[in-house]
Amino acid sequence: MLSDWEREITAKNTERILSIVFQLNNFEKSVADEIGYSQEFQVEKTGKEIKEKLQAELITATTEKTALLTKMERLVEEIGSSPIGKGTRWLTRGYEKYLSSIPLQYTYTQIYPGRQESEGCYPDDSAPISLYGVDPVVSKDVADKMRSYNEASEDYLRRCVDEIKLKTVIDNLPDGKKIKLNPQLASQLGF
Repeated sequence: MLSDWEREITAKNTERILSIVFQLNNFEKSVADEIGYSQEFQVEKTGKEIKEKLQAELITATTEKTALLTKMERLVEEIGSSPIGKGTRWLTRGYEKYLSSIPLQYTYTQIYPGRQESEGCYPDDSAPISLYGVDPVVSKDVADKMRSYNEASEDYLRRCVDEIKLKTVIDNLPDGKKIKLNPQLASQLGF
């Protein structure tokens, strides 16, 4: 059993040790940050080595894209009606011509039941007139599934754009060329 005096000493020593550990941790982070942004510290890799890493990323993006399409199809079946709104265009800005299709999304009116007013949406309060023949009043469960669909469609579009970017770099990067990567990019690529 420790006396009050011994407990006080132990507590102060613990505080000092934690303070030192915290300071060392912050020092390590600041050194890593400085090296990461330094123009002098770079990792040199060949185009072939970079392509191999990017090819793995491309496979991941394609796999995720397929899984998201499957999820979107399942959600549409569960919801029982198709989305009618335009897809999120800001995600594909500049890449639209390379995409075969941009999935539609559920509109705000489809998702949020209730009257639309300038102050916001009032659930289950005087339903708005149907939009494009779709009744906007839906249950919370269906609204949640519609929001989930919209999130999946946005993730799908992100993967599509990632796929285009990766293919472009892979197709245009010479195998033998030495390329200097900053530490952040080298780390992201797994070097």
